[in-house]
This record gives sequence, C-alpha cells and structure tokens, in this order.
Amino acid sequence: MIFQANGSDLVIKLRGTTDSLNVQGGLTVNSWGVSSSLSLLKFSDGTSLTVGQPSAGQGLPLTFTWLGNAANFDITGSGYGTNVYEATIGGKFTFVDSSGVGGANIVKFDKGAQNLIVESNRFSGNIELGPQISAQDVYWQTDNWGHLYLKLRGDSADSITIWNDLQLAGGIVTSAIKSVKFADGSVLDMSHGPSQFNWLGNTANFTLTGTTFGTNIYEVTAANGRINFADASAVGGVNIVKFDKGGQALNVQANNFTGELDFGATISAQDVYWQSNGYGDLILKIRGDDADSINVWGDLHVVNGALTSAIKTVKFNNGTTVDMSHGPSNFTWLGNVANFNVTGTTFGTNVYEVAGTNGKINFISALWSCAKPEKAFPSADSVDS
Repeated sequence: MIFQANGSDLVIKLRGTTDSLNVQGGLTVNSWGVSSSLSLLKFSDGTSLTVGQPSAGQGLPLTFTWLGNAANFDITGSGYGTNVYEATIGGKFTFVDSSGVGGANIVKFDKGAQNLIVESNRFSGNIELGPQISAQDVYWQTDNWGHLYLKLRGDSADSITIWNDLQLAGGIVTSAIKSVKFADGSVLDMSHGPSQFNWLGNTANFTLTGTTFGTNIYEVTAANGRINFADASAVGGVNIVKFDKGGQALNVQANNFTGELDFGATISAQDVYWQSNGYGDLILKIRGDDADSINVWGDLHVVNGALTSAIKTVKFNNGTTVDMSHGPSNFTWLGNVANFNVTGTTFGTNVYEVAGTNGKINFISALWSCAKPEKAFPSADSVDS
C-alpha cells in the first residue's frame, strides 16, 4: 500500500494493482502538521495505521510514494509531506517544497532505470541508490547551466541529471541534493556539491573541458586527446590529469590555471624528461617511448626573473612528488641519432645527452635563471655555443 496526493485529495493505492481509494479534500495543513479526514486504517490481521497527524503530538508526517514505472513519465511531488520517487525506467521527477510540514524529497534509483531527469527547483532532496550501484561506480559531471550529472562507470545507459542544480555564491558551491546514500549504508555529503568532477578521455581524439564548480580530474585512457583546464580557484579547486603509457600524444590547454599531473604505474620518475620550445610549451617525454607525451601549450612564463608553470605538482605511482611550480629543474635534449642537431631553451638548465654520432649542439642563453648548459660528447661532435 502507498499514499499519494492529488491536490488536497488523499489517494491510497495498492502496489501491482489498479485499485485505489480517493479521499476528496482529505488533507489539511495545521500548525502541528498535516492531518487527514481519513485518520485510521485497520487491516484484517488486526493491525492499524494512523494516517497523518490528527492532533499535536500524535501520528507521523505523511510519506507519499511516486512510481516512475512508465516510459517518459513526468511526476510532481506533493507539498503535504515527504515524497519518495521510485524510478524503474527513464522519466522526470519534479521536486516540491514540503519543508513547512517537515517533508523532504527522496529519489530511489538503481541500474536499469536508464536516464532520469530531476527538476529540483532548488528544493532539498536526497538520492538513495540501489544494491547494484556502489560508491566506486559513481562519478559526477556538470555543464555551463549548472546541471549536475550522476554517471556510472562502465554504464552509459543509466544516469541522473539534476537540472540547474549547482549554484556558486561567495566562493561556496551549493546543491539541492544534500546526500547520496548507498545500499551498504555509506553516505556521501553533497550539500556543497561533489568533491570532484571526473572527465573520461576514453575515445580517440577526445576533447575535455573542466568546470569552475570544483576540482577536475581528467582520466586519460585513449590516444591523442585534448584537455582544457578550467579556473576553479574561487572554490579551491584544481585540475588533475591522470596519465599513463598508452595515452599517446596528449595536449593540455592550461590557460594558466593551476594543474597537477598524476602518473600511472607504468611511468616512473627516471622515465620522465622535459623539453620546451619557442612558444613556451612544456613538453613531457618518456625515455624509450616515442608514442606517449604531454604537451602543455604556452605554459612556461618568466615573471620578474622567475619561471612559472601552471603545472604545480607531478605525482608518481610510488608516492614520490615533484614540485613544478617553477618549471622543471632541467631540460633534456637527446642526441641519439646520427647527425643530430639539438638546441636548448632559455627557460632553464639544458642537459644534452649525446649517444649518436656526428651531431651538433646549439647552446642558448638562459642567464636569467642562473642556468647553465651541460654536455657530454665524443670528439667527432661539434658544439656551437
């Protein structure tokens, strides 16, 4: 048995049947809560149920249950009590404000419910996820309209979209969704939105752009993509790129917004070396791996004699961390093919590693950073300084 409301009418329904009882004008808002003209239900087993709050200190607030079980349903809750919205197929729920009678909005969702839309109207609500969804399955995204998207890893068929949900005021993000509850009993506080937003670069030639509503984590698993950092500093957010071998040639448009590189298990600190060019691109390369690289476009800048980079930290899988706030400690140039010709950068110390024959090294002035060139070469090589 479930309760519903149609205006001030109280509707009693039986699950799995078309049977119902409609009590016209049965709901009344009082100073102590909502009462019903049908105040008591008795069952054949001798049990009974008080409906609503007939007087102060008696009964409980009403809970209405709304079944989203027909394709493309469009259901609006009631202001007479708590609304529990149960989705088993794609459709739309619309929250109402029942806080004045102690009510709330609760969405129940599990895999198989497809694409659910929630129009919160900025009224408070909670999401309760079924047993097929665990905390590690869930990730969050948003867009320029402040829609909040709940997505599931490995499941593109099921999602929840909360329209126009995220708001930013005074450096604080707020969401109508106050909590997410999982079937194992764990609870995620969402009153200030998600702690992070995840962007999956899992198709070739992807383009990802972060959000200003919080920390952005870009997960790169496909080749030759592009990432655009966003400025989330107003809410204490940063941009984090997760990269491992197989990501191939990744381009990052940092826009001078703070970022971090987190490397996977197949990239160690000794594998990595850095280069740059005349455009100030910061280029990460991997020894023995010509396929994988990261190019942070226009990243390096000299300000008052100090080198700066949007990439503040590099983290490796073994827990080691490299401070990059002033760029790399040195730039490495590999003379590893016959007749090589390499030129350093003005952004710091240049290390020229000579393994090929008959090559040429072009020194470049980096005096502003007190940097100096370092070289090693056989007698057959020539050096232009």
